[in-house]
Amino acid sequence: MQLKKKQFFDQIEGQCVLLSTCNWLEIYFDIDIDAMEDQLCRFKDLDCDVMMPYFATYTSVGAIRHLARVACGMDSMVLGEDEIFSQVKEAYEYSRQFKKTTYSFHTIFQRVMKTVKQIKT
Repeated sequence: MQLKKKQFFDQIEGQCVLLSTCNWLEIYFDIDIDAMEDQLCRFKDLDCDVMMPYFATYTSVGAIRHLARVACGMDSMVLGEDEIFSQVKEAYEYSRQFKKTTYSFHTIFQRVMKTVKQIKT
């Protein structure tokens, strides 16, 4: 899986965090939706018109709210499970290693993780 993530990061432009769990895959981008769709479809050589209806897209505050729900385990199969928080942290750190995060992503992810810790304790 690490090799696939590296290939993804090598081909995708801009900031992104790739969160892969047992049940789903989420990609957090800091680019406009059209550019994101284009990059995803080019990465896997897919027809965007066919694939995009299967993607859930969140923007702005909605994306941050979704990230917080995911990190808290609110969207997990087992409500409130803790493993997802570790997976979010690992995904963020992995993206940092590949220099795919900048100040805005750092701020968002750090604040979400701090908030989740406060909620969980």
